[in-house]
Amino acid sequence: MAIRTTQANPASSMIIDITPQNPSWTLLVRAVAVSPVSTWTNNKGTGKICTALLQDKAGSTIRATGFNATAVRMGATMKENAVSHSVNELNPMINH
Repeated sequence: MAIRTTQANPASSMIIDITPQNPSWTLLVRAVAVSPVSTWTNNKGTGKICTALLQDKAGSTIRATGFNATAVRMGATMKENAVSHSVNELNPMINH
């Protein structure tokens, strides 16, 4: 997930407009909640995970989950109540 703090992005999409069929999007969102990066272990190995609840200006929310290097990057750059760009490195699992 590519993230950078910003004030405005006129080309940003709304969460409601994201679909798996739309591979190109950028969100301007507020991170409502960000979990700390944690480590998981299973029979395939270990890794890192970080989740964030993101909200757009219309009030729609989506949960973002990052694994391994993305989780570390999310944990380092996403802060609660900060406004950020979230670019389409995410694989949206839509559940409207």
